[in-house]
Amino acid sequence: MEKFLTSHDLRLLACATMLADHVAASLIDWHMRVVPALAAQLVPWSYVLHCIGRVAFPLFAFLLVEGFWHTRDRRRYLVRLVVLALVSELPFDLALMLWEHDMASGVWWRWDHQNVLFTLALGLLAIWVVDLLRERVAVSRPALAQLAAGMAVALCCAAAWMLRSDYSWYGVLTIVAGYAASARWHRPWLTTLAIVAVLRLYGWTEVFGLLACVPCAFYNGQLGTRRGRYGQYLFYPAHLLALGVLRIVLVLPAV
Repeated sequence: MEKFLTSHDLRLLACATMLADHVAASLIDWHMRVVPALAAQLVPWSYVLHCIGRVAFPLFAFLLVEGFWHTRDRRRYLVRLVVLALVSELPFDLALMLWEHDMASGVWWRWDHQNVLFTLALGLLAIWVVDLLRERVAVSRPALAQLAAGMAVALCCAAAWMLRSDYSWYGVLTIVAGYAASARWHRPWLTTLAIVAVLRLYGWTEVFGLLACVPCAFYNGQLGTRRGRYGQYLFYPAHLLALGVLRIVLVLPAV
């Protein structure tokens, strides 16, 4: 079987499916909230787009694990995720969280839900600690290494839960599961399968994330073109900002 997809290609697919999910959440779902009479017409569209969107997080989690193995500087990788998470929080709230009265009263940051990049950053931190323990402690003190690794993962899960980041502690565990599967089997589709198996605990619609196993089965382990690399990172806050503006202009005035 020819493997022709690069990480660049997978990231493009992840961005496209995430966009479908966020279009539903920002425009269609909010329209149903402010104009309930439209629900009958809009529910099928919302359902289809959200099902497509379930492919996004498994792909991003898989790419995170791949990035962890191949990056030259894990510290820089983590810092980049944290900075991007902070930059993305206002666009995230504009697109998905804020009501018109929030903005009228000067509220631009909602603490009841944070964006998914915080979850990805905590997942990266968790597998980094686990990997360090596996390399430096597990050989001489396996029981201690397992206990410390479990505590590290639990702390990162607790942090995601307290931050109320998207996918919460389930998201952190999916990344840990992906790391474990990748270290053991080195099969991209098995890594993705492990990710979706844990993510399924988050909700029944996550089963559609199994579709992510298909492109990952054709992943060739290559980075692909570096052109537009930073544009893919900036796509997250940029598309949320655009959706936020559209929601404010088109949807919220209907309240």
